[in-house]
Amino acid sequence: MNHVERFRALMNFQPVDRLPRWEWAMWWDLTIERWRREGLPASLNDVFEISQYFGLDPYKQFWFSTTDPTIEAVQHHIEGTVSNMDDYLRVRSSLYPDHSSAIAAMRPWARRQAEGEVVVWTTLEGFFWFPRTLLGFEKLMLAYYDQPELIHRINEDLLSFNLRLLEQIGRACVPTFTTIAEDMSYNHGPMVSRRICDEFLTPYYVRLLERVKEMNTIVIVDTDGDVTKLVPWLQAVGVEGVLPLERQAAVDGMELRGLYPTLRMVGHYNKLVMHLGEAAMRKEFERLVPLMRTGGFFQASITRLPRQFHSTTIVCFCDCSRSTRPSNNFDRRTAAASPGSQAHVRHRAERAIASRSPGLSVTNRDPAPQGCRRNRARSGAHWPSRFCHESSLATSRHALVPARKMSARSSCLWRSAIFPRATRLTGDGASIPRSHLLTVM
Repeated sequence: MNHVERFRALMNFQPVDRLPRWEWAMWWDLTIERWRREGLPASLNDVFEISQYFGLDPYKQFWFSTTDPTIEAVQHHIEGTVSNMDDYLRVRSSLYPDHSSAIAAMRPWARRQAEGEVVVWTTLEGFFWFPRTLLGFEKLMLAYYDQPELIHRINEDLLSFNLRLLEQIGRACVPTFTTIAEDMSYNHGPMVSRRICDEFLTPYYVRLLERVKEMNTIVIVDTDGDVTKLVPWLQAVGVEGVLPLERQAAVDGMELRGLYPTLRMVGHYNKLVMHLGEAAMRKEFERLVPLMRTGGFFQASITRLPRQFHSTTIVCFCDCSRSTRPSNNFDRRTAAASPGSQAHVRHRAERAIASRSPGLSVTNRDPAPQGCRRNRARSGAHWPSRFCHESSLATSRHALVPARKMSARSSCLWRSAIFPRATRLTGDGASIPRSHLLTVM
């Protein structure tokens, strides 16, 4: 498979010959300077060329700045300069530059992508990211309540800018995937509520992603921190994946896979082990193998490598990546079927809770975890709302169907070790009689 075929197949949960070998975040200038002193040829300046030198799969990223006519990621020089509508209208003429010349430079990459030599990736600035750039974090939080018209005006202008870009990009080089820069979560969850998302982000996301999907481009949101609680909203507006799954924020990729089986994921590799040597790096790869086997995911370190990392570190990363070969028969059920995983415990607990509903049993459109095929119900109460996705029960991976008659042979008690966990997960403090926790073994 070539690089483009491999990426698309993996993101569509199809078999691949191997996983991509990527470092998705560009390296710091000081890091590259150190590597030059350690032997990196001075003639190699582009991330594409350096990736090839180290044996990584080549990609080409184009970040479309809202302040400068460049297709490189740049630091904004207007951060925090806007406090009200008058400020915004004053600086507006310096925003949303014409990228026509820069986009023309993408044309040679269209041919290389068509031949499978490189994955082309574009980045657009998102509807949380850009207002935060202009106002700063604290002023943005207040503006959602005090100046909603300012936020809507900024995001209307940003939407128009991004749609114009997509029209031009579509004529020059359609990317394999697009990331939307947001960074809208921190180590304890989203920075804004679902209500704020629905009012100030959803209208613009829906219109933007309609155009992106017409280009047959995969959409991934880039947000650091713990993205877990943000995923339902992202999927509701059409986002297909997230990165970088920051390990330091306690993100659990296997839990995400169990909760959101179709979610595409990139990253999750803990860069803080990379200076500890090959054994530690291989152990980190081994931690990710169960998630790799579910498909729709490949590993990469979560942020740019700082200058403290020796060039041999990236060489070792490539070697570890080459020698890590999970099965190419991806199965998203692996997350729920791994004994001891959070998703596995949650899966069993959900089934136990559902067995409290009279006349109903729970079946999963995916086969149940190892050791339990079907749960039956005798009596009990309602399906707890905390286990119903906000979109609707109809789109959940669970379905409620009439229970069939059980034989005595089919019924058995859940192990007592499972019982306390299931009780805690009900959220209503009620005890579940053990006689109601039945399963077929």
